[in-house]
Amino acid sequence: MLEKKLRETNVLLEARTVELGAAQAFVTTADSVSVADVTRLVEQLNDDAFQVAADLGNAVLDAKSISISPSDQHGAKEKMDAARKVVVERWGEGMANRLRETVQDEDTVLFEALVQNAVVVFCSMIVRTLCLTSGQAEKHMRAVWDGIRKSTDLAVSKNWLALTAKHSTLKSLGVSEISAYLKNLMIASSTLSASSATLDEKLSVIAAKALKIREMVNTGVLSAQVELMLPSRRVAYDAERMEDAYEEAIPVRRGEDGSNKKGAKGEEVVCATALGVSCLTLKNAAAKARPELVLKPKVLLYSTLEGDA
Repeated sequence: MLEKKLRETNVLLEARTVELGAAQAFVTTADSVSVADVTRLVEQLNDDAFQVAADLGNAVLDAKSISISPSDQHGAKEKMDAARKVVVERWGEGMANRLRETVQDEDTVLFEALVQNAVVVFCSMIVRTLCLTSGQAEKHMRAVWDGIRKSTDLAVSKNWLALTAKHSTLKSLGVSEISAYLKNLMIASSTLSASSATLDEKLSVIAAKALKIREMVNTGVLSAQVELMLPSRRVAYDAERMEDAYEEAIPVRRGEDGSNKKGAKGEEVVCATALGVSCLTLKNAAAKARPELVLKPKVLLYSTLEGDA
């Protein structure tokens, strides 16, 4: 009788030990990478986006000097119109016109900013997406995550996020889609001859880095919620939360009161050109504190375009 009781007790103890180990593993906050590690890789990603934009900027200027044969002009116009339509759908008629005018004047500031924006938006999508295989599943998982995040301790919710991100299977990162968009951007701003032989390869490298950041923020940093910052277009510029990508002073063009100075409060952002990073630690989350901005996102301001006009 005693031996039976002892065996039952030992079995129960082993079961409780396994349960305790599983519970401790689920609420662990031990980090395998630091927020600084994430920030450094995001900075590398921003540098890569900048370099792609610079390379494509040179390509569209070079393409201007390449003439199209008369026999190809009709087909070229159709392709140019199709490329322009893609840009108009994303940025509007006015911006599409301005893009072409500035490149024809050999000014690639706007073009390069739009390229950078496309790349960092693409990277942000990879990092932020919970389910990379289905848009419908992503909406559902995002709703579940929002509910867990708002109702559960950060230590538990972060581990749920880590498991979910780790086991979401991957089919395609969308490199072909962003490559096609950038090629349309090049054609719409220059000529049909505008191209880059290494674009797809560079985008694949960038996508791999973004996937690594996704892994780091979801499964590597468990003691904090790390988010990528990407200001929306046309939001008001906030120097405390953003950085002007073109810091050089632009002359005041309307009066001398400084109301139109570059980076003035309330000025509209054209688009984001580099990702930022924010961090909310377990301690600060418990205190209902605001996330700390570790790396400011960079933006293109309308005053930059006006100064170049």
